Amino acid sequence: MAECWDNAETILRRSIKQKHQAADEEFITRLFLDEFRYLLRRASNAKRISQAFLKDLKRIGLSCTLRPVGYHFSELDCRCVLHRRSVEKVTGGDFGLTLAALKYIFGSPGLSLSDSDLEPTTCQIVVTEYQRGLLCQAKLKHKNGKWGTLTKSKKSLFPERVDYYGLLLYHIG
Repeated sequence: MAECWDNAETILRRSIKQKHQAADEEFITRLFLDEFRYLLRRASNAKRISQAFLKDLKRIGLSCTLRPVGYHFSELDCRCVLHRRSVEKVTGGDFGLTLAALKYIFGSPGLSLSDSDLEPTTCQIVVTEYQRGLLCQAKLKHKNGKWGTLTKSKKSLFPERVDYYGLLLYHIG
């Protein structure tokens, strides 16, 4: 996901510099999300999201595999959704980024690590109805050097969403 984000930012910077110097925050956010979604879809289809997840687990000392359950095989998928203004008023975010199981499989909801009989640092991951997310608010740094501000309602929502809230900051210079 991070690689897709970085690549989307690089492509966006080039596009704005070449074609969209007068772009506002909303336009930039839409351009970024279009590029980011495209790159995420390609990464998900190529199973790179799942592979990166397993690589991260291995980095912390767990040797893991995604295993089939029932008749379906679960792959992790990442999606990005632009919020309509009516949704943004409720969520406090311009868009949401979610990591979820691509297919629903039999079993109880959640992501579980189950110990293997082989060794204590080996596990099998059974992905069921799993979903985690990040709520993102975009802000543009204006030509006067000041950042855009959060509305009063977004400020009031922030404390209850701080665990999964992020800022996407644009500076066109």
